Amino acid sequence: MRHRHKAKAAGNSHSPLPTVSALRFYSTQRVTMKKNHPRLKKAILEVVENQLSSNDPPETEQTLDRLLSEGYSESEAKEFIGAVVVSEVFEVLQAQKPFDEKRFVEALNNLPKIPE
Repeated sequence: MRHRHKAKAAGNSHSPLPTVSALRFYSTQRVTMKKNHPRLKKAILEVVENQLSSNDPPETEQTLDRLLSEGYSESEAKEFIGAVVVSEVFEVLQAQKPFDEKRFVEALNNLPKIPE
């Protein structure tokens, strides 16, 4: 059984919310996020951890388990899930669409293909 660290609540004391372009960048360039946008990456991974610890939605943990069984590391799997979080945030902010759990779950089910 893997160990999960309880995620800390993301604070708003550092800087304003990331720009839509930064969110889009993360969803397509997740490997460079560590170097270029470490606070954004940390915040997105905290969202993933919160979803896992609350089991909401349950498909997040199911996706993590599936990706682990496919040979991805826990870190890689969580980054993939984070890309789906960013994609959904992008849709909400840029396209001004409401959160769509069906769209979110569909994107999780399509991993490791990154949402566009």
